[in-house]
Amino acid sequence: MLTKTKRIPAWLTLLIGLLTLLFLVGATFAVYIDEDPDGFVSVDWTDIVVDPEVLGTTMVRLFIPVVSVLVLGSTAFFDAFVTQQTVDRKKRRRLARWLFCLLLLNLFFTVWRDAPGISAITDGLLIVLLGALLLGWRTGLILGVSSFLFYTIYDSFDADVPLDSLDVFFDLLFGTFYDLSFVALLCSGILVGLMRDEVGPTLLRPLPLFFIGFSFEWLPSWLNFYAFRIGDVLLEFLPGAIMTGITLMILGLFAQQARGRAVATQLAQSERLQAEAELRALRAQINPHFLFNSISTIQYHARTHPKTAYDLLDNLADIFRAAFRSDHFVTLEEELATVEAYLHLEQARLRERLTVVWDISPDVDLQVQVPSLVIQPIVENSIVHGIAPKLGGGTLRIIVERSDDDCQVTVIDDGLGFDQTAPTVKGHGIGQTNVVQRMQSYYGTAFVPRIESTPGAGTRVALKFPNTT
Repeated sequence: MLTKTKRIPAWLTLLIGLLTLLFLVGATFAVYIDEDPDGFVSVDWTDIVVDPEVLGTTMVRLFIPVVSVLVLGSTAFFDAFVTQQTVDRKKRRRLARWLFCLLLLNLFFTVWRDAPGISAITDGLLIVLLGALLLGWRTGLILGVSSFLFYTIYDSFDADVPLDSLDVFFDLLFGTFYDLSFVALLCSGILVGLMRDEVGPTLLRPLPLFFIGFSFEWLPSWLNFYAFRIGDVLLEFLPGAIMTGITLMILGLFAQQARGRAVATQLAQSERLQAEAELRALRAQINPHFLFNSISTIQYHARTHPKTAYDLLDNLADIFRAAFRSDHFVTLEEELATVEAYLHLEQARLRERLTVVWDISPDVDLQVQVPSLVIQPIVENSIVHGIAPKLGGGTLRIIVERSDDDCQVTVIDDGLGFDQTAPTVKGHGIGQTNVVQRMQSYYGTAFVPRIESTPGAGTRVALKFPNTT
């Protein structure tokens, strides 16, 4: 998320904020005194209306800032800038340069369209607020000063006044200060930037941004109303204030969506890392009983049937290779080969007490990618907890078939089964739980294994995989 960068002390923040407010109030009061008023002029509020021409002018003047906000908010750059924990200098400078160029483009467009003095909005304010919200009060100050100097220079050309001396420049500069709209623009960048630095990510939300845009866009009309006693400016700036507020609110929605996508990505990555950690744990926890039983079985056959012992040893090696390979996904053919190697060892141990039936449909694509070690734990669970403890053993059936556009592997045994309504099921823990969690992490809830079991009748587990190679 957007974080506070180079946090200044609270006392300095308060001091800068108070000085900025005093400057704003002082400039307004100075203009008021300069007008030498005898008192407030009576305003006929019934004559104050919103001029449709003013509304149209406002929309034209806001065109570049609004489009720029919409374009910026929909980019991956904005997402990365809003959601990262730290903002590096390179990205900050890149965004600052982009905002500065955008400010100049907007100001040139404004001058080309009309003289800035009759504007129904504070030209450049939206971009200044954007810079302050994203980069802090220093950027807001720089953009505000840049806009201020631009209009000072523009006024010199507009009035055919050459800037041949500092006295002329300062006279024009103080003349620009006399326009309270630009004084408010200069102060807005500082005040909003200070708010951003203190409040942090909470400020980049739709409702706070609407009030910020609306309040600071409408502020100049109230300053001019006090200084010049002109009531018309109150409604003249109102459409621009509403549109500026809505534009920043849209930016807040973009930021909110970016944070939501970042949280979803982090959650998915966390689940993926958890699944991978569980896979490593599954690989590391090769059942000691299985290993001892396999070695004992191989040792037994080594005396009487050396060829069988050699084949079983090769099967055991295949299982170890499958357990410790680094790939998280393998082909269905490779996974079934691991299951087959495991079953050869179990059949050699249980002999006639274990019958295995394979039913592989010919239209199944055996090159489909499946998570590594996702079928073997289910098969092991069926034998160890279903068939092996059962008097007389049982039959294990493995069905591989197409299911709609997916591939489905069903493991069925007629072993002891278990009560699915019981709070805990002894022996049906780590392997089966690991498979369920990994399948959900990789593919979502639609691909969670379906488990059906009846005590004394056996268990049926169906795994479905997307048909992707």
